[in-house]
Amino acid sequence: LDVGQAFFNLEYEESSMHLFGFSYYSSDGTVQYALFRFMTMGFKLSSFYWAYAIHSLLSTAIPEAYRTDGSTHILAFVDDILAWSRFFDECMSLKNLLVYILEKVNAKAPESKRKGPAREIDYLGLTLLQGGYRVSDSTMSVLRENLGTRPTTLRGLRAKLGLLQFCRSLWRPKKNRADETLAHLTAPFTSLVGSMVSANAKKTARLAWSADLEASWDAISASMGDGFVPFHSEADNWSGMQLVVMSDASPEAGAACLWRLSREIFADSRDCLSAEWLADHAQLIGLWTHKWSTYERAYDIADREL
Repeated sequence: LDVGQAFFNLEYEESSMHLFGFSYYSSDGTVQYALFRFMTMGFKLSSFYWAYAIHSLLSTAIPEAYRTDGSTHILAFVDDILAWSRFFDECMSLKNLLVYILEKVNAKAPESKRKGPAREIDYLGLTLLQGGYRVSDSTMSVLRENLGTRPTTLRGLRAKLGLLQFCRSLWRPKKNRADETLAHLTAPFTSLVGSMVSANAKKTARLAWSADLEASWDAISASMGDGFVPFHSEADNWSGMQLVVMSDASPEAGAACLWRLSREIFADSRDCLSAEWLADHAQLIGLWTHKWSTYERAYDIADREL
């Protein structure tokens, strides 16, 4: 739900109105003065007071449903309210209940700004799913479009590499392959930046694109994932939990993944344990990647994995 004109739903006490005056020109050109009756966006504490007000309202009206340790979850973020449940009917009831509560205090949630119940909802550039969240398709499209244009200067390359590092979770090696990590894929370009900087190249220096560099750049975009992150709910807190660490090394980079799964399932499946099996049966909860330095490359692959 999106609360319509959220801040303007908070009315000032009469004793405080004189603190929120403003001036304007009337139709005859004279200066007029007036007082705000409702909270304004320009007041620096508006968001704080609104967050406190909506939290107080929901915790008072529906304390059982507003709990963070129950079977349902309600989250208020500025003027947006997210309601979650494992069951469609319960989610629909929460939605109707929230609309009713808002209307009782003279706030509105316009029909056009109500979504769901649905198995997935786009919110703040993310797609919320029934098991986790990922980067939304629209955000992915913008990123792919940005990466589709190859940089032509040293400055442009460094800017693109910075963007890639900011979005590095999209290159998560689901099967613990070091050659699928961003550290490995960007190695030719980070090395190029290093060599150009060492040669005192200007920021506007042109890049010499070879066939190998073009193929490496295309591989970055082609291997981009959706950054799916699983939710860790109470239902996933098994009586016995097994943590598994797997590592891998390529000539350019190293990768290590931390998985978790039920200890019972792990014990029954030890004969078929592999990175592929873990990708299908366990939750990936941690990832480490690293580009090898010149000195680290002197070690054997097995030593790098350790």
